[in-house]
Parts: sequence; structure tokens; C-alpha cells
Amino acid sequence: MTHSEKYQKLAKVFTPASPVEDRSLFAGRLEQLASLWQVLDLRGMHGILYGERGVGKTSLINILKIILEASQTAKDLIVAKHSCYSQDDFEEVWKKIFQEIKIPNRFMVGEDRSQRPAARLDGYTRLSSIIKDDYTYTSREIVRTLSNIRVDKVVIILDEFDRLDSRFDKKLFADVIKNVSDAHQNIKIIIVGVSDDVNSLVGQHESIRRNLKEVNMPLMPPAELREIVLKGLSLLDLRISDENLSTIVELSAGYPYYTHQICYHACYMAIGSDKIFLDDAAIKYSIGQTIQDSKETIRHTFQGATMANQKNFFKEVLYACAICNTDEHGYFQASDLERILSRILGRQAKVQQFARHLTKLSSPERGNVLICYGNSRKKRYKFTDPLMRAYIQMIAYTQGVAP
Repeated sequence: MTHSEKYQKLAKVFTPASPVEDRSLFAGRLEQLASLWQVLDLRGMHGILYGERGVGKTSLINILKIILEASQTAKDLIVAKHSCYSQDDFEEVWKKIFQEIKIPNRFMVGEDRSQRPAARLDGYTRLSSIIKDDYTYTSREIVRTLSNIRVDKVVIILDEFDRLDSRFDKKLFADVIKNVSDAHQNIKIIIVGVSDDVNSLVGQHESIRRNLKEVNMPLMPPAELREIVLKGLSLLDLRISDENLSTIVELSAGYPYYTHQICYHACYMAIGSDKIFLDDAAIKYSIGQTIQDSKETIRHTFQGATMANQKNFFKEVLYACAICNTDEHGYFQASDLERILSRILGRQAKVQQFARHLTKLSSPERGNVLICYGNSRKKRYKFTDPLMRAYIQMIAYTQGVAP
């Protein structure tokens, strides 16, 4: 292959700027994929996939959609996916969903198919093309319309659900879920969004909680991050040492977003240098490029949190925060930092010596890089932007701040 062909292939294999859309390139997340698949078979059940930004939720949903459409029953199954926007209200969301629903003409029942025949393509008709101008987007009418689609299953996926604000009526949406759960088992709705918990996505609607299978998308485990790297490199005929592979996995901090970004830059350098091995120079270069490519808000927040007129160790405290063990939601306590910070500083570090640092890092003075919860005895901390963990680890790596 020429350099140009290799670069084109690289852009398809490692995709930091967009979710994975090729089933052959997808790695890991089998547990979450299986959980969502169960939703399709469980009577009266719908799904909600939630987790931090950058953990691969949209990629997982894309692959689920591909698998469903490629299944043996695809002719009797409709999958419609919509990415929500902050300006969407209840009516706008359903208008866009109806645009995405393409119904095989042989299954059209209960609607006037004579309207807008130009909307029919290759034996399909977009649901939006048969909706009359005076249609009212109430929960009752939406359920009635969906129930008229006589296929085995209609799977509706709402991605970026967290973007919706107060203009979107979550109570009406809860009514839709409840009604289709009670009477229309062929309709399945899957909600996807950035959140620590389900309540912040769908609100306090206990009536539908029993109809939602909660699927948490945690940080990706190291074994699955390795799978992303090795699968991608094999497609590009590139190799990597165990040590450099471990560096990529460790600095990704559980985020496949960063794994893709580091690998993309490292492979780009290797291809340009006519090498088949991702050597130390390629890894160092890729980490530097990944730091530069990080969001301006992350770079600015880090700079504000670590600036000083005199020598201090805010940077070292932040690095300890970034590599310490956390619970499943990313929380840690001050005591979790003692051993790590002592190694970084080369001297013993007790909580009372860096407690004020954590307080300031949780305040506007240092850009609120951390969030603090709890009272004085049981304070817990987490990064305001979860992607900051990996960014700080990469900064520390390039500057030689390491335990």
C-alpha cells in the first residue's frame, strides 16, 4: 500500500473524532451489549444506557444497530436512531424519530399510503411522509401511530438524551414508555446519555422505572483497551511492544476515546517513517499530540488549577487524584492519596498536609477541577470533567511526574 492508502485505512481503524461504526473494528463491551440485547426479548422492558462521556456509549449503540439490521429477522424489524439536541422539545424529538422510521411497504397498515408517494424508496416508506399536517404529537397519538406498524419489532434509540433540557417534557415521554410497555410489546425504546445515575436522565418517574433495564457503561477495563489497540494494529500490519502497549492502556485511564487518539497519532508517525513498530518515539509523539488535541476547556482548567507564583505541589496532588483507586462512579477520599502522593513527592504526605489543596481544587479559585461531596468527616472527591483523569496522567507522563 502507498502512504496515502495507509493513512486512509488508519482513519477508518482508529477514530478519535467519531464513534465506531464498523462491527469488525469494535472491541469489548460484550456484557453491556448482551444486557441491551435482553431488552429486546423481555416483555414490557426498555433500556437505558448511561455512563461518563468518552466511554463508548454511542459506539456500542451503533454496533447494536448494525447487528440488529444484519440479523436474520431484519426484514421484520425496524431500527430508528436519533441523536438529541438541546433545542429539541417533545414534538421535535418524535418528528425526527418518525423521519428515521422506514417501514417496508408490505407492513403498512392503518394509514393513508396514497399521501406523498415520492417518500417511498426501494420498497420502504418513511413514517413521517404519511403523518397528516394536523397531527398532534401527544403521547396517546404517538403510541397509536407506532402500534400501526405491523412488524415483529420497532426499536427506537435516543442517543445524547442528556442534552435535552426543560423544553422536553419528560412526563409525556414517561407516558409513552408506560403505554407501549403495557399494550405494545413489539415497540422497544433505548435511551442513551451521559449521567452518573438514571434519575438525572429520565427524572423522578417511578411509574416507568420498573420498565427500564438499567445498563451502566463503566470505564473500559484494561483487557478491552488492549483489544482495541491490538485489533487495530493487526489491520494496519503494525506491531507494538508489551511495554508500550501497557503505556497506552494505562494513560487511556479507561476511556476508549483516548486509546483511539493515542493510537492514531502513534500509527501516523510510524507510517510516515516507514516503520512497522510503534517505538518509544512514536508513543512519546502520540501522547504530546493527544495533549494538544484535548479540549480547550480541559487545558484551560488544568492550567488554572496548577498555576502558582511560588513553588507548590498542586500538580502532584492532581496527579495523585488521577491515578488513585476510585469507586464505580469515580469518587475517592483524601486518605486514598497518601501513599501515592508520598511516592510522587519522595517524602511522607499526610492528609493534613494536602487537605487545603483539595479544598482549593474544589473551588472557583482553582477552576473547580474537582467536585467535593459530603461533610468534613466523609468528604469524597471526583473530577468535574471525567476526561481530566487521562489528560492529567498524560501531562505527568511527559513531565516526568510519576510514582
